Amino acid sequence: MDWNKTKTIFILTFFILNIFLSFKLIERKNESQLEVITKSTIEDLLKEMEIKYPKLPQIKKTETHISALNIPFNTEELSKLKQQQYTLNEDGTLIGIFESPITLTNPLQPEEEVAKFISENLVNGTKYSYWKTGEDAKKVYFFQTFDGKPIYFNKKAMLIIHLNEEKQIIGYEQNFLTVQMKEAEQNILPPLKVIEVLLDKQYLQYEGIISKIELGYFNLPEIAGNIQVLAPTWHVVIGNNHYFVDAIDGELLKIGQNWGGEIGTTF
Repeated sequence: MDWNKTKTIFILTFFILNIFLSFKLIERKNESQLEVITKSTIEDLLKEMEIKYPKLPQIKKTETHISALNIPFNTEELSKLKQQQYTLNEDGTLIGIFESPITLTNPLQPEEEVAKFISENLVNGTKYSYWKTGEDAKKVYFFQTFDGKPIYFNKKAMLIIHLNEEKQIIGYEQNFLTVQMKEAEQNILPPLKVIEVLLDKQYLQYEGIISKIELGYFNLPEIAGNIQVLAPTWHVVIGNNHYFVDAIDGELLKIGQNWGGEIGTTF
């Protein structure tokens, strides 16, 4: 064995490795500096424009598209439903009517109490988050969640609780998406970049107030049958307006026309 030759190869190998690692270190340092500069610039601009915004959520840097199906509730799940009559429609919607109305202790602000009720009495009840109470105060809307993030404005991932004139719970309509596959992880826009997108599109004006910014999912057009593809999406509330921005490509997503008013069956 030629030790001198072997030693030379080792030295050259480590020399090349050190050059590579040094290059990667400089690259990461430059990316970090650019991110800090961009962040500082946007924060300064928001300060100059007197725009107020909440504490930004701490998130991981990558997310993924997910594919899901609206699979009807099975017999085992339905057997757990108590003190109610239910019907499973052909489209997979579960309609439930309670044998006796459920009285709320705080009917003027029902969201927390209703959320607790559905978590204890409905199939997958813990996997929904409150969205809003209807204009007539007779419907309470919940969006299904995945990994704790809401799936926005998807009829196949929604729960509607129905109240009577006395603001008692009398029934519900429920749909649920089952996630089939997660795609490859991709980098997503940080919250400040999303705010910059809305600034560029002039949806955020001088002295504007951002009351909420959260990460969820928004459905893309169905690709085949009832397969849903859900994209990671930023939800930003500015004043009374809700904006949904694709967290990967920054595209502003629109809500379907039929979501403008009340939805759901009349009980």
